[in-house]
This record gives sequence, C-alpha cells and structure tokens, in this order.
Amino acid sequence: MINGHFKASIDLYHNNLLQTSRCRFVSIRKDYIYISRNSGRVYWILNRVKKLPNIKINDKKMIFYISTYKIVFKKRKEFEYCIKMIGKYKCK
Repeated sequence: MINGHFKASIDLYHNNLLQTSRCRFVSIRKDYIYISRNSGRVYWILNRVKKLPNIKINDKKMIFYISTYKIVFKKRKEFEYCIKMIGKYKCK
C-alpha cells in the first residue's frame, strides 16, 4: 500500500468475476474511492454524490463491498486503513 493505493495485496471482483488484468488496482483515500479493472474504471467522491453507493464491510473475512465490486484484502493493516478512510459511509 502506498498512500491508499492497493494492487498486489487485494483480490478485486466485479459481479463475482475475478479481475486478473495487470492494470487492476484500487485507490482509497478520505471520502474517495477509485477502482481500475479489466475493462474500465470507476470512482466515487463520497462527500459530493447525491446517492451513496451501497457499502458493506465484513470484518471477519476482510472484505469490502461497494456497489457491485468486492475487494478482498490480504493484509489486516490495509483493511483497517480502508475502514478508517471511508467507514463512516457504510450501510447501517
């Protein structure tokens, strides 16, 4: 992880399909999520959108769900960083 930029330490899924491209990565910063995958990219500036994406967090399995994306973290420290940056937006 370099300033919230995750590449090798995650598994990224879109609609339950593992994204295997070399260019796939996730960048998470305060109020901001950027996901690059096999066939495109998507980003959210969470404090500016009118309708927030569905965000769920599974602490036991270190999985972060946002919209139709599933991010599986391999390192606990990086997962905790993700929760710290955007955990306040998760669904109740």
